[in-house]
Amino acid sequence: TTTIQANGRVSLLSGTVVGANSSELRGLTVKAQGGNNAVAIYSGGASLRLNNITAVAGSASAMNVAVYYRNTPAAELTNVTADASGGSDARGLYLQSSSLVLAAVRASAQLATACTGAYLLDSNTVV
Repeated sequence: TTTIQANGRVSLLSGTVVGANSSELRGLTVKAQGGNNAVAIYSGGASLRLNNITAVAGSASAMNVAVYYRNTPAAELTNVTADASGGSDARGLYLQSSSLVLAAVRASAQLATACTGAYLLDSNTVV
């Protein structure tokens, strides 16, 4: 499996991989480590599809988010593992104002002050 890795950033609105409209990631491991905020996969308003993906975020001081979709009208996640750990807040899957279809998705969070495997805020999600 191919792995893409990057250091964390100041903003949550970025990531190791940033989604684009009508695009798909498949068969990858994506990691974000350290910094203030670590986000492995970020999609802000883009219909990014994920298929057979492992996303890992950890060791950031504030927030660690494996997969973050924000203001996304439609996207599909299939066979996705999203693991976040450490910091003040860890979220495996963070969906904000988004509509997604999830199939065979596993999300986990650990070793943080606040841990949430799947955090859905104003989102419509079909599992």
